[in-house]
Amino acid sequence: MLKGANPADVTRARYVSPLVESETNHDFEAAPRFMDAMDFAIGGLEAEFGTHPSWNFHVLLWVASQAMRLPGDIVQCGVLGGTDAAAIVRYTNFAARTDKTFYLLDTFTGVPEELWTPHEIAIGAASAQWLYKQLGDLYASVVERFRSYPNVRVIQGKVPDTLAQVDAAQISVLFLDMNCAAPEAAACEYFWDKLVPGGIIFSDDYGHSRGGGYFYKSKVAFDNFAAKVGLEVLSLPTGQALLVKV
Repeated sequence: MLKGANPADVTRARYVSPLVESETNHDFEAAPRFMDAMDFAIGGLEAEFGTHPSWNFHVLLWVASQAMRLPGDIVQCGVLGGTDAAAIVRYTNFAARTDKTFYLLDTFTGVPEELWTPHEIAIGAASAQWLYKQLGDLYASVVERFRSYPNVRVIQGKVPDTLAQVDAAQISVLFLDMNCAAPEAAACEYFWDKLVPGGIIFSDDYGHSRGGGYFYKSKVAFDNFAAKVGLEVLSLPTGQALLVKV
């Protein structure tokens, strides 16, 4: 996260990895639709504690746009304050999509201790838990944030216990951002049969595991799941990764 980032800076400036900074085209940052989504999503919480680089939002919103072209609902496991979801609903004009529901799943108080393995704790996977502790229970604020979106459902509780509350017959994209291998693997297993052809599982932190640190166990779990279903993960220089169902 970008500690103390200014909302205008987050919206306009490029906080990107050198891998995507060098010799790449950034025209998307000046696109009115992208700028509007960023202005809508970046508020007080994001200004104080920071948020993703613009390239990460670019990928996130591309995935969401693909989901709009497919049948099925959207699921996000790992929401925090709802920044990503706010960008998505604005960018896709989600309020007008009465045929779709966006499910937001989180404890809103952090990952329960029993879900972490000792190895994950040792390599720093729980490094973001301080933010939940500092902010307290975010459930009410996220519910309020999406109050004007009747097709957004906020579900509080730990994954996998809450997965059955997603009553979608089909899903077009599953966003994973729990930073913890066990619940992310459980979500993949639970929703795979509901994921439509062309649907995407999106891992936010897959590549943030260099040298076997931080979210390496999540990466391994995602790789193992991909191998099980006979597919390969696309790893991106933003740290994100995609698995597309064919």
